[in-house]
Amino acid sequence: MKNIILYNSRELFYEQGYFKTKISDITKKSGISIGNFYRCYNSKENLLSHIIKKELKIYTEDLRIRIPKEGDDILKLKMIMQSIFNFLKKNPFFFALLIELKANDEKLSNISKKDLNSFWDETNLLTIELLKYDEYFDKEKGEFLISMMESQVRLYIRHLFSGNKGKCNSTKLFFSHLEEDMNNISEIVINTFKSLNKNAIKKTIDPSTGAYTNKYFFELLRKTHDNGHSLNLIFLDLKTFYTTKNPQKIFFRDNIMTNIGILLKKYFRSTDSIGRLGPSKFMILILEKEDMHDIFKIEMGKIIEDLQIKFPCISWEDITWKHLYLNLKDDILDKFKELHSIKNNTIIH
Repeated sequence: MKNIILYNSRELFYEQGYFKTKISDITKKSGISIGNFYRCYNSKENLLSHIIKKELKIYTEDLRIRIPKEGDDILKLKMIMQSIFNFLKKNPFFFALLIELKANDEKLSNISKKDLNSFWDETNLLTIELLKYDEYFDKEKGEFLISMMESQVRLYIRHLFSGNKGKCNSTKLFFSHLEEDMNNISEIVINTFKSLNKNAIKKTIDPSTGAYTNKYFFELLRKTHDNGHSLNLIFLDLKTFYTTKNPQKIFFRDNIMTNIGILLKKYFRSTDSIGRLGPSKFMILILEKEDMHDIFKIEMGKIIEDLQIKFPCISWEDITWKHLYLNLKDDILDKFKELHSIKNNTIIH
């Protein structure tokens, strides 16, 4: 019976709002008597507390499973942001409830106010816990970063629920923009992190492309795989730019590399990691449980087309790419040996 009440009250709180929903509305929708309601919950606020705690448990457990304690802080921040937005996408009800309650918190008891803030408090504590494993972590800077991350996400969620009687527009258009918006907000947080941690970034980021340095990328790759993640890897080779006799290509070479870095970030998600393995080679680490070769083929085609628009001197033969899929049982070194045997995946125009 408790679960029936929980399910129906969630719907009513989303449709009517928490404060406009009466216990009689819940019992009528649930097909139970008011007496049976009070056998399960002492009050509507007691029911509210159970809902918030249940949703919070689902979210925090997912966050702890997804985010490795050790490893790259930038990747961890991206994954935390993605977890929040994935939770929003799956459960707009919960965020609509948080916004309504926050706007009317003077009507709530102190216990309910505490429950109301628990989502952000738990998210922030978990983020600090995950970031403090880095040798460059500064608690004061970390708390500032987390406060900024929370305010950015809160503002965005308020924007999503403005109008439409506080309901989230769950149309296809909304979901298509959610990924892009998540990437943009993540970039704000990541850039702030970089400015606060300049010493760490010097060792990890290639300044001309914004990709990870060779050594750091492979350390990240190893740690990510060791933490039990299946991976897709895309290996990019642009050696033609370094061996060509075409003076146009030599002149634009550094600019082309910078634009490659920009385009890789544009066409791959904020949780994907990009490494520059040398002057002419890149690798992209993608956290996915299944082989996504066909999707990558489309994305790489878009990247090459965009490059050609800006640099007409580039030919389709200038960029070659190969795809590796690593499941949990694969040995990384053994899989890398396969690169030589994999047929070139260059896209033919």
